[in-house]
Amino acid sequence: MMRKCYASGLGDCAGPLEREHFVSDAIQRMLGSVDVTGFGWQEGRSQRLAPGSYAYARMICRRHHDSMDGLDGTALGYFRNLLMIASGHHIDTGALGTIGDIESIIDGRGLERWFLKMLCGAIASKAIDGKQVVSREWIEVLFGYTVWPDEWALYVATGKRRVRPEHGVFGVAFHWGTNGNLNGVVASTFSVDTIFSLVPPDGGHQGLLRRPLLLGAAIERPGHQNVLVGAAPDDHIRFILTWPKG
Repeated sequence: MMRKCYASGLGDCAGPLEREHFVSDAIQRMLGSVDVTGFGWQEGRSQRLAPGSYAYARMICRRHHDSMDGLDGTALGYFRNLLMIASGHHIDTGALGTIGDIESIIDGRGLERWFLKMLCGAIASKAIDGKQVVSREWIEVLFGYTVWPDEWALYVATGKRRVRPEHGVFGVAFHWGTNGNLNGVVASTFSVDTIFSLVPPDGGHQGLLRRPLLLGAAIERPGHQNVLVGAAPDDHIRFILTWPKG
């Protein structure tokens, strides 16, 4: 059967199917070759994969693909901020980052939309349970046909972390409910767990920041090394997330 756009039920598709990375190609290039986990075809194994070689399929038409322009850039800025805070060095080149690499303002709702896009893409590409279908409600929300449900929210795990080399990975864990429905996804990157959940997390919000307004850290590099070019050793690196009012 010929593959079609996963948003075709909206009735406004246009253009050919695009090659869509649901973990964006830009993020994959930023990470370089990394150990990837969490996809169904891996059968629980971790594999070292090169940029652009995973998390993609022809699954969305040009019109719907183009309507999500900017979401990948928002996610790239967020994860690059975490990388610069955690290690200060670009993974692919090893070069010390600069204070200008920190994106000072991140669109929080855009980041939530990126995670929803990732869930839709993971299902549409059969990267996870092949029996799942992309929810019509998800599609209508993703493309702005329905207002964003307040319970679909981003959370960031809190607490002190000691960053180690093995944290330089993009780990993905999909969370399933007892009813077999997909409830959300956890992205483990640079010692920080970012959770996008369609239902309130188990145990409430304990230990989690729901839609945080400010993220960052006081940095202590080994040997009192520079935090980033243009920033003093032991400086505080912070960035703001913005959210719709109301």
